[in-house]
Amino acid sequence: MLLLTVHTPVPGDHPLGSAPGGPLGQWQTLRPLPLAQQEVGVAQAGGKIYAAGGFDEDRQATDRVQI
Repeated sequence: MLLLTVHTPVPGDHPLGSAPGGPLGQWQTLRPLPLAQQEVGVAQAGGKIYAAGGFDEDRQATDRVQI
């Protein structure tokens, strides 16, 4: 099971993780992906998170993409 934790930017947030005089973003845990997948590539686009490739629950290489 892949458990994603997402950084939610807030005003004053800095892309390097700290902002002088401003708060850091908050992390929140999202729902698990429906299928087990490990060692994946992860990307965000259009407000969605994509987990692609890696290995499936049987430790076989996969080209599966989960959104």
